[in-house]
Amino acid sequence: MGQTRAYRQTNRAAQTAANREAVIDAVISLSHELLTIEITLDQIAARAGVTVQTVLRHFGSRDALFTHVLAVASQQVSDQRRVLPGDIDAALAALSAHYEQWGELMVRLVGAETSDERIMAFTSQGRTIHRQWVQETFAPQLADRADDIPDLVAVATDLQVWSLLRRDRGLDAETVARRTRRMIDAVLSLPNPKAPS
Repeated sequence: MGQTRAYRQTNRAAQTAANREAVIDAVISLSHELLTIEITLDQIAARAGVTVQTVLRHFGSRDALFTHVLAVASQQVSDQRRVLPGDIDAALAALSAHYEQWGELMVRLVGAETSDERIMAFTSQGRTIHRQWVQETFAPQLADRADDIPDLVAVATDLQVWSLLRRDRGLDAETVARRTRRMIDAVLSLPNPKAPS
């Protein structure tokens, strides 16, 4: 009897976790299609294969759900872009994969950030994550460099530069990565006023 009860509890916990994951995935999936303000609880529930009541039971409210999803998405971004510090080739491969997966959505979010506080919170956090990524990923190359060098690397690897080359110019991902590498190499080869004489 005790084993049956434990099995049911384990099953229930697994289903609860699966439902939460499905709801989070549904919000992220819908975000690729619609602006945050356009996404309804009914759409989220339908995409996740659960009821609206299940969504609310897990997250409490639509706002709480979106706050949670922003945290999850931000962590996914950080994890996806993490590479061994100093490995520029790996960094650009990770960045390219990241922009290919998320770039279109992120450009749309930046374009809509003034219309929704949640979007603004996400894009602001994204800028912070990008800056931290530059500092950590290029740490060996940026050690003892003037303050403008990290800024220039951040610009060379920024979403807007990717958008200009990939979306506006219509270049393929490989070409964008090569041009980004040329910009980074040019920046890192600049004279360093902070270098010891």
